[in-house]
Amino acid sequence: MSLKGTVADQLQIKNMMAKCTGAVPDSEDFSTPLADYALSAGVMVLYLIEFMGTRDAEAVVQIASLARDIADSKVQITEDLNPADSKLEQKIADHPLMVAELTAMKCLLAKLNKAGDTDDLTRFKDIATSQA
Repeated sequence: MSLKGTVADQLQIKNMMAKCTGAVPDSEDFSTPLADYALSAGVMVLYLIEFMGTRDAEAVVQIASLARDIADSKVQITEDLNPADSKLEQKIADHPLMVAELTAMKCLLAKLNKAGDTDDLTRFKDIATSQA
């Protein structure tokens, strides 16, 4: 499914992808969960750049999925949750971090759906990164 709006120039997309790929850390080089978060964040930016070039909603779905996975992981680590707990998923879903992430995600997805051009996407990026 494609979302409305124009696509960015393909050369511009290629250059942005190359710059972003070069900045994404290799989590194998670090021994902290923060490296995994940074890797996921970099991949999310790559999906956003892909979306700018294709307007394919699947890229947005991937971004939302990664954002949810990051929040899920953060909750499990910070709360030292037991993976065998039968109430694990409910504990994660009820945690304030996950609630806030899902609320912000709904808002950002609504704004992204209204984006019509690369200027709108730049404004979207500014909004999204100010909420991080």
